[in-house]
Amino acid sequence: MNVGSKKTKKRVRKGRDKQPIRDLEMIRVIKEYLFEKSLRDWFLFVLGINTGRRIGDLLPLKVKDIKNKEHLFIYEKKTEKTIKIKITKIQKEIDKYIGEMDNDDFLFPSRQINKYKEKSHITYKRAYQILRYTFEKFGLNNTATHTMRKTFGYWYYKLTGDIEGLRQIFNHGNTETTLIYIGVTQQEIDINMDKVKL
Repeated sequence: MNVGSKKTKKRVRKGRDKQPIRDLEMIRVIKEYLFEKSLRDWFLFVLGINTGRRIGDLLPLKVKDIKNKEHLFIYEKKTEKTIKIKITKIQKEIDKYIGEMDNDDFLFPSRQINKYKEKSHITYKRAYQILRYTFEKFGLNNTATHTMRKTFGYWYYKLTGDIEGLRQIFNHGNTETTLIYIGVTQQEIDINMDKVKL
């Protein structure tokens, strides 16, 4: 498989040149920092890196979407498909975050009232600002909201080796696209190839 083919790179390059967080200790440090700063922002990061969903699909979620649920069913605007993601692995974090929140509360509420004088969730722009500031604070460059999705993908693949499963989770057309998307380099593939001698 040629991970660096020009045709595939061109398909995934536009808006997708952000990198995953490849250091588990860095992920832990970011979670601790966000937990102390804002429970909402902490949970946005936790949910993002554990589900691999796009930020625009996470922001409208409500408490009832995850409360006492084994799976999160989320409608993807981009693909117009409903995706089923298991969330039991972060049940403690979910319970800690939602606490006494009402079922119809947004998971990521805005402190602002929208133009219709209704409560709403934070905007994509605000989520971008929060995450970009956080990542840059810890010296992570070439990052943005997509970094959470890519971090999930990178570690899913690293820990399971299941690139086909990840391709399906991300709804990519082929595994080559998925490998490039999560930032797996030819060098990493070469290192893994050196480990396999039959």
